[in-house]
Amino acid sequence: IIAQNLRNNASRTLGLLVPAIENPFFAAIAGVVIREAAKYSYPVMLIDTCESIEEERRALDTLMGRNVDGIIIVPTGDNPAPLQELNRDKPLVLIDRYFEHTDLPYVCTDNFRGAYQATRMLIDYGHRDIMCIQGVPTSITSRRRVDGYRQALREAGLESRAYVCGNNFSTENGYVSTQLALSSGRKFTAVFALSSTNLLGSLGALKDHGVEIPREVSLISFDDNLYLNYLNPPVTCVSQPMEHIGI
Repeated sequence: IIAQNLRNNASRTLGLLVPAIENPFFAAIAGVVIREAAKYSYPVMLIDTCESIEEERRALDTLMGRNVDGIIIVPTGDNPAPLQELNRDKPLVLIDRYFEHTDLPYVCTDNFRGAYQATRMLIDYGHRDIMCIQGVPTSITSRRRVDGYRQALREAGLESRAYVCGNNFSTENGYVSTQLALSSGRKFTAVFALSSTNLLGSLGALKDHGVEIPREVSLISFDDNLYLNYLNPPVTCVSQPMEHIGI
Protein backbone atom coordinates (compact mmCIF):
# COMPACT_ATOMS: atom_id res chain seq x y z
CA ILE A 1 0.00 0.00 0.00
CA ILE A 2 2.83 2.41 0.91
CA ALA A 3 4.64 1.66 -2.38
CA GLN A 4 1.45 2.16 -4.36
CA ASN A 5 0.77 5.46 -2.60
CA LEU A 6 4.29 6.66 -3.40
CA ARG A 7 3.86 5.79 -7.07
CA ASN A 8 0.49 7.57 -7.24
CA ASN A 9 1.57 10.44 -4.98
CA ALA A 10 -1.59 9.87 -2.95
CA SER A 11 -2.24 8.48 0.51
CA ARG A 12 -5.96 7.66 0.23
CA THR A 13 -6.26 9.36 3.63
CA LEU A 14 -8.13 12.44 4.82
CA GLY A 15 -7.24 14.73 7.70
CA LEU A 16 -9.89 16.04 10.11
CA LEU A 17 -9.10 18.80 12.63
CA VAL A 18 -11.53 19.76 15.41
CA PRO A 19 -10.94 22.23 18.26
CA ALA A 20 -12.35 20.10 21.10
CA ILE A 21 -13.26 16.45 20.63
CA GLU A 22 -14.87 16.39 24.10
CA ASN A 23 -17.50 18.81 22.78
CA PRO A 24 -20.47 16.57 21.81
CA PHE A 25 -21.13 18.64 18.67
CA PHE A 26 -17.62 18.14 17.26
CA ALA A 27 -17.59 14.50 18.32
CA ALA A 28 -20.84 13.89 16.45
CA ILE A 29 -19.57 15.69 13.34
CA ALA A 30 -16.34 13.66 13.44
CA GLY A 31 -18.32 10.45 13.67
CA VAL A 32 -20.32 11.33 10.56
CA VAL A 33 -17.23 12.38 8.58
CA ILE A 34 -15.35 9.18 9.48
CA ARG A 35 -18.35 7.00 8.60
CA GLU A 36 -18.95 8.80 5.30
CA ALA A 37 -15.28 8.69 4.27
CA ALA A 38 -15.19 4.95 4.97
CA LYS A 39 -17.81 4.44 2.25
CA TYR A 40 -15.16 5.56 -0.24
CA SER A 41 -12.35 3.60 1.45
CA TYR A 42 -10.74 6.70 2.92
CA PRO A 43 -9.46 6.38 6.51
CA VAL A 44 -9.49 9.63 8.48
CA MET A 45 -6.71 11.02 10.68
CA LEU A 46 -8.50 12.88 13.49
CA ILE A 47 -6.57 15.55 15.43
CA ASP A 48 -7.79 17.69 18.33
CA THR A 49 -6.27 21.18 18.07
CA CYS A 50 -7.42 22.12 21.59
CA GLU A 51 -8.71 25.52 20.35
CA SER A 52 -5.07 26.54 19.84
CA ILE A 53 -3.64 28.26 16.76
CA GLU A 54 -0.21 26.76 17.49
CA GLU A 55 -1.62 23.24 17.81
CA GLU A 56 -3.55 23.74 14.59
CA ARG A 57 -0.38 24.79 12.76
CA ARG A 58 1.50 21.73 14.04
CA ALA A 59 -1.39 19.46 13.09
CA LEU A 60 -1.48 20.85 9.55
CA ASP A 61 2.27 20.29 9.22
CA THR A 62 1.76 16.70 10.37
CA LEU A 63 -0.99 16.08 7.82
CA MET A 64 1.02 17.63 5.00
CA GLY A 65 4.03 15.53 6.02
CA ARG A 66 1.86 12.43 5.71
CA ASN A 67 0.62 13.61 2.31
CA VAL A 68 -3.09 13.34 3.09
CA ASP A 69 -5.31 13.75 0.03
CA GLY A 70 -7.55 16.40 1.61
CA ILE A 71 -8.28 18.21 4.86
CA ILE A 72 -11.51 19.01 6.68
CA ILE A 73 -11.04 21.55 9.46
CA VAL A 74 -12.92 23.49 12.11
CA PRO A 75 -10.50 26.43 12.16
CA THR A 76 -9.25 28.31 15.20
CA GLY A 77 -8.30 31.98 15.23
CA ASP A 78 -9.38 34.64 12.77
CA ASN A 79 -6.59 34.66 10.18
CA PRO A 80 -7.44 32.74 6.99
CA ALA A 81 -4.09 33.36 5.25
CA PRO A 82 -2.32 30.08 6.27
CA LEU A 83 -5.32 28.01 5.16
CA GLN A 84 -5.62 29.93 1.89
CA GLU A 85 -1.97 29.18 1.19
CA LEU A 86 -2.48 25.51 2.06
CA ASN A 87 -5.56 25.30 -0.16
CA ARG A 88 -3.42 26.07 -3.21
CA ASP A 89 -1.73 22.67 -2.83
CA LYS A 90 -4.32 20.57 -1.04
CA PRO A 91 -8.14 20.31 -1.19
CA LEU A 92 -9.48 21.84 2.02
CA VAL A 93 -12.99 22.36 3.39
CA LEU A 94 -13.93 24.34 6.49
CA ILE A 95 -16.71 22.98 8.66
CA ASP A 96 -18.90 24.80 11.21
CA ARG A 97 -16.64 27.89 11.19
CA TYR A 98 -15.56 29.96 8.23
CA PHE A 99 -13.85 33.21 7.26
CA GLU A 100 -15.57 36.17 5.65
CA HIS A 101 -14.14 37.69 2.48
CA THR A 102 -12.26 34.56 1.40
CA ASP A 103 -12.93 31.90 -1.21
CA LEU A 104 -12.27 29.02 1.17
CA PRO A 105 -15.14 26.53 0.86
CA TYR A 106 -17.16 25.81 3.99
CA VAL A 107 -20.19 23.91 5.29
CA CYS A 108 -22.19 25.39 8.15
CA THR A 109 -25.69 26.32 9.25
CA ASP A 110 -27.22 29.82 9.34
CA ASN A 111 -26.06 30.78 12.82
CA PHE A 112 -27.53 34.28 12.65
CA ARG A 113 -31.00 33.04 11.78
CA GLY A 114 -30.97 30.28 14.41
CA ALA A 115 -29.95 32.69 17.19
CA TYR A 116 -32.44 35.29 16.01
CA GLN A 117 -35.30 32.78 16.11
CA ALA A 118 -34.34 31.49 19.55
CA THR A 119 -34.16 35.01 21.02
CA ARG A 120 -37.39 36.00 19.28
CA MET A 121 -39.09 33.00 20.86
CA LEU A 122 -37.98 34.06 24.36
CA ILE A 123 -39.18 37.62 23.71
CA ASP A 124 -42.55 36.35 22.47
CA TYR A 125 -42.88 34.44 25.75
CA GLY A 126 -42.49 37.72 27.64
CA HIS A 127 -38.78 37.70 28.52
CA ARG A 128 -37.02 41.07 28.52
CA ASP A 129 -33.76 40.28 30.32
CA ILE A 130 -32.06 37.50 28.40
CA MET A 131 -28.49 36.49 29.23
CA CYS A 132 -26.49 35.23 26.24
CA ILE A 133 -23.54 32.92 27.00
CA GLN A 134 -21.26 33.06 23.98
CA GLY A 135 -18.47 30.79 22.78
CA VAL A 136 -14.99 31.62 21.53
CA PRO A 137 -15.19 35.36 20.69
CA THR A 138 -12.99 35.04 17.58
CA SER A 139 -15.18 32.27 16.16
CA ILE A 140 -17.49 33.44 13.36
CA THR A 141 -19.98 30.88 14.68
CA SER A 142 -20.20 32.64 18.03
CA ARG A 143 -20.13 36.13 16.52
CA ARG A 144 -23.00 35.45 14.13
CA ARG A 145 -25.10 33.93 16.91
CA VAL A 146 -24.49 36.99 19.06
CA ASP A 147 -25.48 39.16 16.08
CA GLY A 148 -28.75 37.26 15.75
CA TYR A 149 -29.43 37.64 19.48
CA ARG A 150 -28.78 41.39 19.35
CA GLN A 151 -30.88 41.87 16.22
CA ALA A 152 -33.92 40.25 17.85
CA LEU A 153 -33.51 42.47 20.93
CA ARG A 154 -33.03 45.55 18.74
CA GLU A 155 -36.27 44.93 16.84
CA ALA A 156 -38.12 44.54 20.16
CA GLY A 157 -36.67 47.77 21.56
CA LEU A 158 -34.58 45.84 24.08
CA GLU A 159 -31.08 46.48 22.75
CA SER A 160 -30.00 48.31 25.92
CA ARG A 161 -30.84 45.21 27.96
CA ALA A 162 -28.55 42.87 26.02
CA TYR A 163 -26.10 40.95 28.19
CA VAL A 164 -23.40 38.86 26.50
CA CYS A 165 -20.84 36.97 28.59
CA GLY A 166 -18.48 34.01 28.36
CA ASN A 167 -15.51 33.13 26.15
CA ASN A 168 -15.66 29.44 25.22
CA PHE A 169 -17.84 26.56 24.06
CA SER A 170 -17.48 24.56 27.26
CA THR A 171 -19.38 23.39 30.33
CA GLU A 172 -16.98 25.34 32.55
CA ASN A 173 -17.66 28.55 30.64
CA GLY A 174 -21.41 28.13 31.03
CA TYR A 175 -21.07 27.44 34.74
CA VAL A 176 -18.69 30.31 35.53
CA SER A 177 -20.62 32.84 33.42
CA THR A 178 -23.87 32.01 35.18
CA GLN A 179 -22.25 31.94 38.61
CA LEU A 180 -20.80 35.42 38.04
CA ALA A 181 -24.15 36.77 36.90
CA LEU A 182 -25.98 35.31 39.89
CA SER A 183 -23.34 36.41 42.39
CA SER A 184 -23.32 39.97 41.06
CA GLY A 185 -27.09 40.25 41.29
CA ARG A 186 -27.49 40.55 37.54
CA LYS A 187 -31.17 40.44 36.63
CA PHE A 188 -32.20 37.90 33.99
CA THR A 189 -35.23 35.69 33.41
CA ALA A 190 -33.84 33.61 30.55
CA VAL A 191 -30.54 32.16 29.38
CA PHE A 192 -29.62 31.66 25.75
CA ALA A 193 -26.57 29.38 25.71
CA LEU A 194 -24.75 29.38 22.39
CA SER A 195 -23.81 25.69 22.68
CA SER A 196 -25.14 22.62 24.46
CA THR A 197 -21.99 22.53 26.61
CA ASN A 198 -22.53 26.14 27.73
CA LEU A 199 -26.13 25.21 28.47
CA LEU A 200 -25.14 22.26 30.66
CA GLY A 201 -22.77 24.41 32.72
CA SER A 202 -25.35 27.16 33.12
CA LEU A 203 -27.92 24.61 34.24
CA GLY A 204 -25.52 23.37 36.93
CA ALA A 205 -24.93 26.87 38.29
CA LEU A 206 -28.65 27.64 38.37
CA LYS A 207 -29.36 24.45 40.28
CA ASP A 208 -26.53 25.20 42.74
CA HIS A 209 -28.22 28.52 43.48
CA GLY A 210 -31.62 26.88 43.90
CA VAL A 211 -33.11 28.59 40.85
CA GLU A 212 -36.22 26.78 39.60
CA ILE A 213 -36.37 26.02 35.88
CA PRO A 214 -38.44 27.12 34.05
CA ARG A 215 -40.52 28.89 36.72
CA GLU A 216 -37.78 31.43 37.56
CA VAL A 217 -35.46 31.17 34.57
CA SER A 218 -36.08 29.77 31.08
CA LEU A 219 -33.36 28.11 29.01
CA ILE A 220 -32.64 27.74 25.30
CA SER A 221 -29.59 26.07 23.79
CA PHE A 222 -28.00 26.44 20.37
CA ASP A 223 -27.11 22.86 19.35
CA ASP A 224 -29.08 19.77 20.08
CA ASN A 225 -27.87 16.79 22.05
CA LEU A 226 -29.60 13.62 23.10
CA TYR A 227 -29.11 14.31 26.81
CA LEU A 228 -31.18 17.52 26.60
CA ASN A 229 -34.29 15.36 26.14
CA TYR A 230 -33.62 13.58 29.43
CA LEU A 231 -33.20 16.68 31.59
CA ASN A 232 -36.07 17.65 33.84
CA PRO A 233 -37.60 19.59 32.24
CA PRO A 234 -36.30 18.94 28.71
CA VAL A 235 -34.49 21.96 27.25
CA THR A 236 -35.60 23.79 24.11
CA CYS A 237 -32.84 24.00 21.52
CA VAL A 238 -31.88 25.18 18.06
CA SER A 239 -30.96 21.94 16.34
CA GLN A 240 -28.25 21.71 13.69
CA PRO A 241 -28.38 18.98 10.99
CA MET A 242 -25.09 17.37 11.99
CA GLU A 243 -25.59 14.39 9.68
CA HIS A 244 -25.95 16.63 6.64
CA ILE A 245 -23.03 18.85 7.68
CA GLY A 246 -20.70 15.86 8.05
CA ILE A 247 -21.78 14.25 4.79
